[in-house]
Amino acid sequence: MLLTAGLSYLIGSFGVTAAFNVPRNERPARLDAVSREAHDYWPVYLRSWLMWNHVRTLASALAAGCAAGALAV
Repeated sequence: MLLTAGLSYLIGSFGVTAAFNVPRNERPARLDAVSREAHDYWPVYLRSWLMWNHVRTLASALAAGCAAGALAV
């Protein structure tokens, strides 16, 4: 259970953050906030960033559940 908890957190939370969310944060940071390009990119950014954020949330919940289960045994 602890191995599953650790892998879930490492891959599903930290890995997803490093591989998907951080790169998505860099593009809007380079855009002028009031530009048309920023306005057009925002829905695309929001949809993909939120999807990967949900993956991180589920992986973190799985990790917490497995760690709690390991303690209960």
